[in-house]
Amino acid sequence: MKLEGVTLAPTTVSMLPAETTQLTLTVQPENADYDAILWTSDNEAVATVDEAGLVTAVAAGTANIRVEVKEFSASCAVTVFAGNKLADNAQVGDFYLADGSLLDRETDATTITSANVIGIVFTTDVTRMGEAEKEALRAKGVEPHGLVIATRTPRQVTDLFYWYMTPDYNGSRDESEIGLPKLWDNFEEGEGKEHETYALVNNDLEGYKYNMAIRTERKADFEAGYYGAIKAAADFEIEVPAPAASTGWYLPSAGQWFDVLRNLAGVELSDTESSFFLIDDYGNFSWMNKGRVNDILNECMTHVADNMKTPYASLGNQDQYWTSSTVSDDQARVIVFDNASFVYSWWYRKYFQWSVRTVLGF
Repeated sequence: MKLEGVTLAPTTVSMLPAETTQLTLTVQPENADYDAILWTSDNEAVATVDEAGLVTAVAAGTANIRVEVKEFSASCAVTVFAGNKLADNAQVGDFYLADGSLLDRETDATTITSANVIGIVFTTDVTRMGEAEKEALRAKGVEPHGLVIATRTPRQVTDLFYWYMTPDYNGSRDESEIGLPKLWDNFEEGEGKEHETYALVNNDLEGYKYNMAIRTERKADFEAGYYGAIKAAADFEIEVPAPAASTGWYLPSAGQWFDVLRNLAGVELSDTESSFFLIDDYGNFSWMNKGRVNDILNECMTHVADNMKTPYASLGNQDQYWTSSTVSDDQARVIVFDNASFVYSWWYRKYFQWSVRTVLGF
């Protein structure tokens, strides 16, 4: 019977180096007459294929596998990632690469140093991801897996940024108009208030939502640079492009920073431990006896290439980072930690200048 066409399954495949995938050829009609089948790869440095349609990943890149039967042909687009695991198998501490794949946290030092590492996975608990960013990922066809913190800071230097400041030195604006909650406004003195404030901070996970609101609803002022910290986070995309299967970089919220410290530095941050205390009546609180937090975070990046990381405590023995969480019209929350065993959750006026380190959802 005369051959009328051929199909190939799958038509796209993602692989890691040394993995194999079997492609299945189907002819139409099933009992069609044909002689030879020709399998080819247009980039054998990336992927090869044998006479039975078995594809072998060689190295990172893309290749097109083509099968020809008489005058008919079909193809499969192959992407080989640079890492040794994909997002489905992510663990806290894994190294996140520029192509969206991962190197296991136990990978040898030489491989890590030579890889294009752009971040460290700090949570795989999707319940600790903001709803807006999970929706954004699913809209891309990506099932949420977790969160990554960048190994570098914007501009790879110790730049400091305002949270909000206009050219006429106005540092006050009501962002609740565009959906950013004033979670710590009008704090009232009273027993137990520190626990209420802690709960608000700890559960504030919508950093992506806050960033997108500023970028879109305050677009003109955002592009003019009035929102310095959030603009720096967005501009980081130019320096270190995020993989397509991610949210892109953004300024994390206060609760997301808590998870970075918990999961990567091993710091307990609860309101029941003896080291937790309230500094004042306005929602500033801290913990003590937490060890050399900066050094522990730097240990996570020990083998990352120097040009791909900004060490913690670059300005001394203390780190002070803006979050995207607002407190009032003229205040936003910061996270502060040091090698003297303290972790602080404070607010500052938006016209202060602090550091920025970005995160993304994947």
